[in-house]
Amino acid sequence: MNMPTERCSVHNGKLIDMFCKDHDKVCCSACVAIKHRACEHVESLPDIAKGIQDSKVYTDTKTSLQNVLTRMEKERNTRKDKLRNVDQQKDELLEDIDAFETELIRKINELSKTSKEQICSQHQRCKNKIEYNLNVLENVISTATASVQNLLDKNECQLFMNVKTSKELIKDCEALLNDLSAGKTTEEFKFVLNHEIKRNLTSLGFVQSSDEVAQVVKKYDASLYGRFLINPKYCEITGICVMDDGTLVIADNTNSQLKKLNETYAVERRIDVRGKPYSTCKVGPNEVATVLCSQCYNYKVLFVDVGVKMKPGTTFDINGQASSVSYDAKQDALFVCNKNQVSVYTKSGVLLRTYEKNEYDITLFQFATKLSFSASNDVMFVTDRRDKELKALTKHGQAVWIFTDPYLEEPRDVCVLPGDIILLSDYESNNVLQIDSSGKKIGLFLEILRPLALAFNKENYRLIVGNCSNEIQVYSLSRK
Repeated sequence: MNMPTERCSVHNGKLIDMFCKDHDKVCCSACVAIKHRACEHVESLPDIAKGIQDSKVYTDTKTSLQNVLTRMEKERNTRKDKLRNVDQQKDELLEDIDAFETELIRKINELSKTSKEQICSQHQRCKNKIEYNLNVLENVISTATASVQNLLDKNECQLFMNVKTSKELIKDCEALLNDLSAGKTTEEFKFVLNHEIKRNLTSLGFVQSSDEVAQVVKKYDASLYGRFLINPKYCEITGICVMDDGTLVIADNTNSQLKKLNETYAVERRIDVRGKPYSTCKVGPNEVATVLCSQCYNYKVLFVDVGVKMKPGTTFDINGQASSVSYDAKQDALFVCNKNQVSVYTKSGVLLRTYEKNEYDITLFQFATKLSFSASNDVMFVTDRRDKELKALTKHGQAVWIFTDPYLEEPRDVCVLPGDIILLSDYESNNVLQIDSSGKKIGLFLEILRPLALAFNKENYRLIVGNCSNEIQVYSLSRK
């Protein structure tokens, strides 16, 4: 029998020729003398190895080794396939980015070309108008200059006629000057660059790993955490916002108040706002904004400091009926649901733009009610209580999708959870629905009497619901 050629790891250079059955180890004579001297079953390797090829141990070991080798080779091939797939994904994504870049450049070039054509066209119209006016002025100036010379005539009869003619000419000149002065705006033009494109173009996309893809939320479940009294008598809670420190600010429409709740949902402070508050949103670490309706049915946005003391701040008026205000920190702008439109204001009250119609000139809203933003992309979700719909739009006003349902009777508030799962309260059906990011209904989420306001606290994964009662309901959420 051929002796093994391995060497002992302890006594380097010593030929392995012994086997200890007690420790199931191959060793050498020196190991037996030192390490295994107390062991009873140390035998010579040639003796113990006799008949090994015909033994079950040999067969089982060979089979097991072959199996583990097969599994390792399979795993190696899987890893090679994954490596090829990763390389292929990289190449495809780089190609997609190149194609997207080309499309962006093409679109920008088209917009640039169109804008230049508009400028040149408007310039030509203004130029033609100015040149026409110049020609008229040149003719009138020439006539007036001749009239001035005619007034030097020594012949009194002729001079009398020239004076009469000059008076008429003066009237014509005055009329011409008035016309030119009134029409000066038609001789000017502006081109306002759309800086919003540059502001919004912060990235071409985002990288998402397979782990992140696997963690996409499919739905949420809710369990009641508690009910908390916020007023001795009945009131309508029309707005809720969560502050950075975990406190809440709620709009008590019935009592014309904003109330601040601590982390245990107890009312700490309140302020009379001299109007009916329809919503509230956080605009700073210690500042909120609310939409108010006065007794004269004038609507305005009011800012309130909710720090150590609650005190009113600045206001600005809104044209028409308003039902809610939401703050977009990315644009530092307020989005006001303004009946048949969504109006965008600066915090100083300057109207930036309105969303009334889509790209096909079709009216977007019948009664825009409440609005919420997606945290992961530039999409806003707007409830329309008259159309009985939830509408997803980009921040440029383009429709993404529209959700409707036979059982949706009067949608009110909307709240976006992590994973872009959307909660939609229905005032008439006493339900809160759960909708996925593509606008498909997942199912009924909660049954609550007259739900008016929804807010989500991402720090403790709790949903706060305000309705037509004198308490708020708090639910603990879990993801599936």
